[in-house]
Amino acid sequence: MKQIEQSKLQIRVEKGLDGNGVMKYETITFSRIAEEASDDAIQAVGTAIGTLQPKKVAEILRVDNSILRPGA
Repeated sequence: MKQIEQSKLQIRVEKGLDGNGVMKYETITFSRIAEEASDDAIQAVGTAIGTLQPKKVAEILRVDNSILRPGA
């Protein structure tokens, strides 16, 4: 049985190219996201926050930390 202990919203933004022309990324993390929040709701919030900052959004991620327990 899995019990979600903590959820985070992460927004990965483009930081710029390195010396070899490879894109570098920066991750902005928002903790204490309600575990019961739907993926669609988190996506909508991430998209809204992404429009408020100057860097281009590459990905919006939901990160769940869970406790795995034996049983039904």
